[in-house]
Amino acid sequence: MKDFVPRCRYHQTSPESHFTQNRICTRATPAGRITLSEMTLIVTEKGERRERNLGSEDERTRILQDLFGIRL
Repeated sequence: MKDFVPRCRYHQTSPESHFTQNRICTRATPAGRITLSEMTLIVTEKGERRERNLGSEDERTRILQDLFGIRL
């Protein structure tokens, strides 16, 4: 476990890390993965990837609540 601490800290705090520069939320599903990266919803199911650009911050907020259970 201690071998992963430096890399984990980098991803959480470095200004060069993708995770500190962008809004990203992802979770595994039984058939693949759902990811919200900035204003793009990415759904991967059974090896097939679909992307959809969201039209507004309100839509992004709804996606966070409906698909991830996150309320802002």
